[in-house]
Amino acid sequence: AYTSASCRHRFSGVLGLAGCFGLKRRPDLVRYGFRQSAGCRRRAASAVGSRESLLELLQQVVPSGKDVQLQMAAERPKWSRKELKRQQAELQQKVAQILEGGSIGSAISLLREALWSGWPLPALEQALQRLLRGVVPARLDQVLQLCFEILSCSEESFSEATLSMLVAELVDVGKWDAAEAILQHAVSINHVKMRTLQPLLTALAAAGDSSRLRRFFEDLLHPVVCRRQARLNGTAVATLLRGFAEKPALQEEVLTLLSKTELEMSSTCLDKISEALACKELQGLRGEVVMRPLCQLRRLSPKVRHVDMARKEAAALLKPETCRRLSAALQDGHGGGPTCFVDGPNVGYRGAVQRRQAAEGSREGAGGKNFSREGDTEISNLHAAYFRHDQIEATMLHLRELGEVPLLVMPERYIFAGDAQAQKGPKKPLNSLVQSWLSGNSLFVVSDDEPDDAVWIFASLHGKTGDRGRYIVTRDKAANHRASIWGIDFGESLQDLELERSFRRWSALYLRWHALSWDGCNHYGAVTVRIDETPPLSTEIQQHEGIWYIPEATGARWLQISDAKRGLDPKPPNPPAKLGTVELLPGTCPLIPPPPSLAAFWRA
Repeated sequence: AYTSASCRHRFSGVLGLAGCFGLKRRPDLVRYGFRQSAGCRRRAASAVGSRESLLELLQQVVPSGKDVQLQMAAERPKWSRKELKRQQAELQQKVAQILEGGSIGSAISLLREALWSGWPLPALEQALQRLLRGVVPARLDQVLQLCFEILSCSEESFSEATLSMLVAELVDVGKWDAAEAILQHAVSINHVKMRTLQPLLTALAAAGDSSRLRRFFEDLLHPVVCRRQARLNGTAVATLLRGFAEKPALQEEVLTLLSKTELEMSSTCLDKISEALACKELQGLRGEVVMRPLCQLRRLSPKVRHVDMARKEAAALLKPETCRRLSAALQDGHGGGPTCFVDGPNVGYRGAVQRRQAAEGSREGAGGKNFSREGDTEISNLHAAYFRHDQIEATMLHLRELGEVPLLVMPERYIFAGDAQAQKGPKKPLNSLVQSWLSGNSLFVVSDDEPDDAVWIFASLHGKTGDRGRYIVTRDKAANHRASIWGIDFGESLQDLELERSFRRWSALYLRWHALSWDGCNHYGAVTVRIDETPPLSTEIQQHEGIWYIPEATGARWLQISDAKRGLDPKPPNPPAKLGTVELLPGTCPLIPPPPSLAAFWRA
């Protein structure tokens, strides 16, 4: 049955439906839920999912369904794709005009005529959806009978949108069992979204039937969300929390499921959950939206296997000699090797755009930042002339003042004069600062044909997993390496979700944000360096000491959910990080002590 392609559309039950969708290999069947290993309930749910079962269901729902005499449809018209879209639009417009006149029966007759004329299901669905949106409960049986006739003449099933509308209409008229059966069918053919489940979920929660709501959650919604066929949103979470208002253990299961299948929520979803927590029905839970959790959340570590994979992928982007030199630099050096790394190009280019604009003026009409003013001539590095080595030196001095042993990572083009790769013999440093870094063994040089980002990513993952002592000073979020190093495919699978979770945890553990400011906003003047010593939070849903923390997708807000009897975390926020000021003048590198207060710093 897994390999038989000639019997497509002829199998009954689950395997027949799998053939209809071209799922002939075992992994495909497992992926779409046709082969489950979790007991009779899921096997029964898969069996209900066949197209034949949906036809039987519609016959049972429609009182006259068993007596319907199906007419033989005419031969299917041979339309091009453009002609099919035109016919769809015309039919949908006609149905809309008829419904505006209040004649639902005429709209049903129009669709039935198109069906017997040989129109395929995809050509009829948009008009059918418009009919479902305008139907009144008294005429629902006639529309369901039309659905039965359309499905009987087709070898396909309805789309997710049509199935969602059918579920919503059946819920509105109180036929919950039929709606749940259609949901089972939609799940089995993977034509389901959260909007398909929401009408029945809302009805069960509003009815106060917590036992049936629990069965719906455990038998249908939970497996669907775990398989990523549908994703929890703010409305669904708020409905479940309200429905389980008297069952704190089930509320905890809902939040646990959310944390396993989502990393953050959108602003709209966060607001909906917050509004639900403020209602009287949820007196057992308390929610509050904050800019940052007041407590010190535990530092979450990426999974070991993900770290090992990322380390290998980062090493694959570098030359073997570079990996050998880097491993030696990490193990030797002063006091057991460096304690942190500095992304040299990222620091040196801070303010380069403003310096170029001050020198050259604005570039109106330029195609992009790497294109010249005169035309579309591409420039390899537009801001290279405004690169400042002294900004890097200021950052290095600030780190040493904090007791760190920094290792600067820089490509050759920022270190040596001329074409370093073409030169023979000793290479000449660009300036005295570069010479001091080289003589002080605080510089790691990367060839220009290697990605320097891979060096500090590999270095941060070097050694024991969870070693948090070696962080990177950079404003680079390394998002462009999520695919090349971390293997994130940007899909909807749980594997991609877990890889993204490990990447975010690594970013929170190892990346430190730095800020540079210049006296009087003069980007050629003295530099003030600030490095955030407080590790950022991993932007993911997490629980700490019984309190749930749900971040907004932008990371700007967090929703804290806790037991109302316990209250939210009263711990004060962490003290601000130390601030240091370094002023660089030609030929000198004096260190100026930090200002006496934070207000004085910002005034400066």
